[in-house]
Amino acid sequence: MKVSEEKRIKKLLQDIGNVEYNDNSKIERMSKYVKDTNKNLFVCLHPPAVVHYYHTHDFFEINYVYEGDCINIIEGENLHMKTGDFLMLHPGTFHTVYADSQSKVVNILVKPAFFQQAFSTVQGNGESPPALFINKAGNNSYYKYFMCGAEVVREEVTGLMEEEVENRVNSNIMQQALLSVLICKLLRTAEGAVISAMRCASSDLMIDMLLYMYNEHNSVTLSRMSEKFGYSKAHICRMFSKQTGKSFGSTLTEIKMEKAAAYLKDTKLKVYEIAQLVGYESNEYFHRLFKSYFGATPYRFRELFSLQQKNKF
Repeated sequence: MKVSEEKRIKKLLQDIGNVEYNDNSKIERMSKYVKDTNKNLFVCLHPPAVVHYYHTHDFFEINYVYEGDCINIIEGENLHMKTGDFLMLHPGTFHTVYADSQSKVVNILVKPAFFQQAFSTVQGNGESPPALFINKAGNNSYYKYFMCGAEVVREEVTGLMEEEVENRVNSNIMQQALLSVLICKLLRTAEGAVISAMRCASSDLMIDMLLYMYNEHNSVTLSRMSEKFGYSKAHICRMFSKQTGKSFGSTLTEIKMEKAAAYLKDTKLKVYEIAQLVGYESNEYFHRLFKSYFGATPYRFRELFSLQQKNKF
């Protein structure tokens, strides 16, 4: 790669990481933006994660490792991804990405209605994982993910980032066209592709419960869960223990702590304001819980993150 091209790519990766859409948190930005915008897809860098923060979305998510590597943990499965690897996740699939601050993992987030309209008639080579994934997408039974080596689509990923950053006339149409080319290339050639087990409709209840907790984390209680889903509190507790390996309480605390960490990293809100946002009226109790979870007070956590960001440059 020529020096001028290296500089262009470096600047692009920096700019795509700084794209702002006036939301409080990078973690929240993706879901809100994809839901509210009239665009059919959104491109950004996945926020670096130093903790296992499980989350899900109601849209298709693509992770492309542009530089470095990462570990994508998908409902208990650890997938190690290196430069050039491509992963597509079906809506409703819980996962978390671990990537250090030097790695660049590009997120391409696609609205389901557009995805199904654009790719419902595409054909792949035989029973290739990309073809299987796309053909089952949106059905009651579907594959949670497929992953493959995809250096072949690096040019399209670069183009998607450029259109997001520059936001020129018809950028949304250009992005849709680039995604179509990207998908067609994968259907023709997918290196070392793997695909998950299928999820049946019967397993969606726990996903619905976790998604409800994720979205209503500041007010959800076991009693409210019982009322909403029509199961006794004891039965819900047993379901969480059996299907997630964690109690209902520890799962809710994990979601709240990771939400709080995102606010500390990405906003200038005061700590007591963040405590209230994630559902804690007692600031003192929030401090104790946060320190127990992360090993640092909220103030120290924010300070360390700020120093880490300065050292990057």
